[in-house]
Amino acid sequence: LSLAAGRPLGRGWNLQLELGRETVDPKDKAKIYQTDEVLGVEVDDDVALTDLPLAIQGAVDRRHTVFAEATLTFSSLSEHEIAHTPTSGVRTKLFWRTSRHSDGDHGLGGASFKTFAPILGGVVGLKTRGLTTVSDAPFYDRPYLGGLYTVRGVPSQSLTRPEGADWMWSSTLEYRAPLTGDPEHPGLSGLLFLDVGRCDGMVAPKGEPVAMGAGWGLRLHLFGLVMGTDVGYPVTGSPVDESFHMNASVGWTF
Repeated sequence: LSLAAGRPLGRGWNLQLELGRETVDPKDKAKIYQTDEVLGVEVDDDVALTDLPLAIQGAVDRRHTVFAEATLTFSSLSEHEIAHTPTSGVRTKLFWRTSRHSDGDHGLGGASFKTFAPILGGVVGLKTRGLTTVSDAPFYDRPYLGGLYTVRGVPSQSLTRPEGADWMWSSTLEYRAPLTGDPEHPGLSGLLFLDVGRCDGMVAPKGEPVAMGAGWGLRLHLFGLVMGTDVGYPVTGSPVDESFHMNASVGWTF
């Protein structure tokens, strides 16, 4: 349950404040997601709570949290679109969230930057974002790297240790183009993407300064809904034994 209020500050700036209360009740069970013959485990084997990192064991209980969040945004995105995407302008966002629960306080902050430009009948978008938190934040309020919204080509959250990261950043370069129908609002759009990212204590790829994935995707716009699929290839390697990874989505975020 939360209450948010915002107001424009002029020239594209907007400030929003939010207060809320939430209940978190993490499961006390986990499963193996990759077979490892050396360790003698297989996919979907149960993992005992006592075998999980201490940072997870200590946060698996029901908690009531009160939080406050402040968000400052700036946008100069154009109203003209190609493939449901602005053709020019930038959007930036800064936020900080403070949470209080029975075990203490913790915070999570972040920043993001997006910009777009038309090219070759489509639009190129560049997105960069970063997240950071304090060391005593529970695992479910920490950043994770890998998957649809950070580095495609690897499973979600697979590039970060199980208890989460203190910080992470990711960048995406994406080319979007109409495939059928009106160029501004086509029924079917295609995309090509390159994702890079890094977090502290990154699990994989070993010895690489960043994790990188590249691939292609489709977006179907039907009755106001956006349904999509992405096929990503782990350029710098994957923590699991697969040559590509697919993601499905409802909605089109960037």
